[in-house]
Amino acid sequence: MYINHFIKFFTANSEEVLKAVSFYTTDSNCNYEIYIYTNLSSGPTNQAGPVLSKNGTCLTAGYHTIPLDSEVRLNTGQKFSVVLKLTNPAYRYTIALEKPKDNWSSKARANSGESFISSSGSTWTNVNTSYPNSNVCIKAFTNHVLLPVAKFGSNVTEGYVPLSVQFNDLSERSTGRNWDFENDGYIDSTEANPVHTYSAPGNYTVNLTATSENGTNSKLGIITVLEKPLPPVAMFYSNITYGYAPQAVRFTDISENATERIWDFGDGTPSSTEDVVVHTYSKAGKYTVSLKVNNVNGTDTEIKRKYITIDKK
Repeated sequence: MYINHFIKFFTANSEEVLKAVSFYTTDSNCNYEIYIYTNLSSGPTNQAGPVLSKNGTCLTAGYHTIPLDSEVRLNTGQKFSVVLKLTNPAYRYTIALEKPKDNWSSKARANSGESFISSSGSTWTNVNTSYPNSNVCIKAFTNHVLLPVAKFGSNVTEGYVPLSVQFNDLSERSTGRNWDFENDGYIDSTEANPVHTYSAPGNYTVNLTATSENGTNSKLGIITVLEKPLPPVAMFYSNITYGYAPQAVRFTDISENATERIWDFGDGTPSSTEDVVVHTYSKAGKYTVSLKVNNVNGTDTEIKRKYITIDKK
C-alpha cells in the first residue's frame, strides 16, 4: 500500500462557490481524502482545520471529478488550497504530474509555490524543487456567485424640516432589503418603497442593504434637511419718488428672509422678479407700488400708495 499527499493552491478571481475537485489516480481501488482550506496565512493549511472534507474510493485508474457535499464560498482574491491524500493498493507512484510538453500538454503552466507533495502529510516539498516546471494534477471547479446590486432613488434629496422622503428600492437580483435612514445601525424598514420623515435639520446618510441567498450589497445616499426659514418681511425703497415723464426709477428690494419676489409698479406694465429693477414711467400720474415676497414659510406684501409722482414737463 502506498500513501502520498499533495496540495494545489488557487486564488478566486471573483465571488465564487467551490463545487467540485478533480484529479488523476494511477491505480484501481484507490482511496482518496479531500480537504479544503481557506484563510491561509503562511502555509498550505491552517490551525482552524479544513472548511470541508470528503473521502471515497475510485474503482478505476484515470481522471475523476468529485462533487463536494456542500459549497465553499470564496471571495474575490481569496486564496484556498486543495489537499489530497491518495492511497494506492499496489502501484507506488500515486501522484500524477503535468508539465509543458510539445504535442502533448503544451498549454500546461507551472509556477513555484503552486503545488506541494508530502509522504507524511506534515512536511511539504515544493514540486518545482524536485520536478522543475511541473504541477500536481488537481483542478478546482467553481461557479460565479451573482450578488445582489443595491440601488435606490428618492423623490427629493434636500428640503426643509419636517421633510418626508419617498424612497424606492431599485436593486437588482435581490429578494429582500433593509433600510437604515439615519445611519444609526438600526433597521428602519424592510419595505420596497417606504416613506421616512426627518424631524430635525442635518445631513443624513441613507444605507440600503439588498439581500439574497448569495449575499448582501449596500448602497449609501445623502439626504440634506434644512432649517425652515423665518417668514418673509417685505420692504423696498426707490432712488427717487418724484420726476417728469418719461422718468426711470430704480427700485431695490430690502426684504428679509425672502426667496422670491414680484413687483407691481402701478402703471399696468409687466411686473418684475428682480431684486433691483429700473422701471420707466411714461405718463404723468401718482402710482401705487407694491412688492410681494415669499419663502417656504409664507408670503408678505408691502404696498406704498401713491408712492411715485410723475408730472408732465
